[in-house]
Amino acid sequence: MNTIKKIGVFIAAAVLCTVTACDQVDDYVPVSGVTLDVMSYTLFVGEELQLTASILPEDASNRELIWTSSNRDVASVDENGLVRSLTVGETRIWAKSMDGSGWGAYCTLLVSKDIVLVSGVDITDQNGLPVTEISVGMGQRFPLKASILPADATDKFFTWTLSPGSDFGILNVTQSGVVEGIDVGQATVYAVARNRFAPEGSAIILDSCVVNVTPVMTIDKESLSLDLNALGGSLITATLPAGSENTELVWTTSNPAIIGILPAGVSVTVIPLAAGNAVLTVATADNSFPPLTCNVTVTTGAGPETVTLALGADLKAAVAANAGKIIQLPPGFEAAFNGVAIPAGGIWIKGDPNSKAKLTAAGINFNGRTAGEVVRFENVELIGDGFTGGGYFINQGTGIPANSCNLRELSFENCRITEYGRSIVRTQTVDQFIHLIKFNNCIVERCSGQPDQDYAVIQCTQPSLAFPDIRITNSTFNTVYAEIMRISGGTGQPSGDKVLIENVTFYNVVGTNGTAPTAVRFFIDAGNNGPVNVTVKNSIMGSVRQLSVPNLQGGIRMSTASILIGEGNHATTDWLVTTAPEASPMIVDVPGTTPYSGNAEALFTDPANGNFTIKDGSFAGNGKAGDPRWW
Repeated sequence: MNTIKKIGVFIAAAVLCTVTACDQVDDYVPVSGVTLDVMSYTLFVGEELQLTASILPEDASNRELIWTSSNRDVASVDENGLVRSLTVGETRIWAKSMDGSGWGAYCTLLVSKDIVLVSGVDITDQNGLPVTEISVGMGQRFPLKASILPADATDKFFTWTLSPGSDFGILNVTQSGVVEGIDVGQATVYAVARNRFAPEGSAIILDSCVVNVTPVMTIDKESLSLDLNALGGSLITATLPAGSENTELVWTTSNPAIIGILPAGVSVTVIPLAAGNAVLTVATADNSFPPLTCNVTVTTGAGPETVTLALGADLKAAVAANAGKIIQLPPGFEAAFNGVAIPAGGIWIKGDPNSKAKLTAAGINFNGRTAGEVVRFENVELIGDGFTGGGYFINQGTGIPANSCNLRELSFENCRITEYGRSIVRTQTVDQFIHLIKFNNCIVERCSGQPDQDYAVIQCTQPSLAFPDIRITNSTFNTVYAEIMRISGGTGQPSGDKVLIENVTFYNVVGTNGTAPTAVRFFIDAGNNGPVNVTVKNSIMGSVRQLSVPNLQGGIRMSTASILIGEGNHATTDWLVTTAPEASPMIVDVPGTTPYSGNAEALFTDPANGNFTIKDGSFAGNGKAGDPRWW
């Protein structure tokens, strides 16, 4: 019975001790830092140095320290931080916290036998080469080094400083010798030796370096993240110093498959092409300033938000209020769409595929878009002002408001585009750049019909313009006069670097619009610019416009430096175009074309009324050539 009582008392005591210990743990304050009052020092053999340590925080629970010497033959240290030098050499005197937190600090101690005074200081660059004057750009850094002479000087301690009276707003120098330019100007940096053992009144030993802080080129983004599925892009601007003689900049990308660059002088538009990472670099053409970089990451996001409009809604207001979003139009939607400005962030107008929305008097302007926006039209009918009247869907010409544009994409998907008497896309000023122009699964009819005018479905007449990628696929072009495409911008940067026409049906196309035509018009005119790659595949050349004056319907005009590829194409007997392969620039027919035995009426069901269903079962291109909707 007594034994049991003793055990119970023991257990109660143990519980009490445990609770008390827990309370102590809860109140425990660990050490968060240790510092010493001296970081480096020189002693002679037999001298002593008292070190003092500070422990943070002041209310640390365990403030005890462990003092040690890394080389006890050179110097010893007692439990209070008193150091005694023993022999010539170097050691570290450590003060470490005893609470197990790992905090500690050390003083580098040099023990010398004889006093060797400092005789000089040498400032050098990081390669050890002497420097007396350097230039550093604003915001840039230049590391300096300093050496104490002689090499066996007793006291090697020195400091970096600016000369008295220097403008501290011009530059800064760290105690590790790194000079940083702050503003344009000049200042002098000194490395000053302490020379502690020199006789009283001796001169300070130092060396100096004149630092010129110069203007630099800057870039407004050093890193950038882009969403591949977003409708917007990003504009990056480099700024050159005022008065710079050379303002020509060269922009390059480390990975053209990840990002594209739309040029615009001191600014470029960066457009995402695939997920991944790339580095954008800008440099002056004469290398007068150091190049700058921006790290670009392209990710694949969820895509734009969709906003659905009701019948009768104000489409113009919806476009202005929903930049970067998909605007979904309900079946039966119809609205005027003239003079609409594309907002920053891009736009995507999408109708019902089975009941296209009708946008009448349709015409837009880019509103100065320069950030690589995407502009898409899908499942809509765009109706202009009349086949023989004026009018454009896009006219960014001289005198048109908000000419500047850098677009990532201008595309038409499953659209019917009709009654534009001049051009669907016309750009003719120097600050236009569209990375991709695309017509897919579209019907384009009754366009470029205004008499005595000179236009094309896609028209670019400015030498420095560039459309790197033009794609016309799975579409029908019916009664389109003048030219399908004019990218003859003159000498300079190619207007259409890569052109693809694939699975397209053409009928009643090509020819001067005037009643008394006086000049040849071409199916594609790319004859007056730099190298262009044009590919025409699996298409049907159904007929050309019958003119009162023959031989004024040209084929494809190309410069000799261009590349023209054709395969799987077919032409009816009324595809009659003028060719002049020997001319400069040359004029040739669509290559890779197999003649069909009859005219367009023999091949198509009812071409005069827009029905291009293949009715000749023996046609070699059936199921392979032309717009797939007619197979």
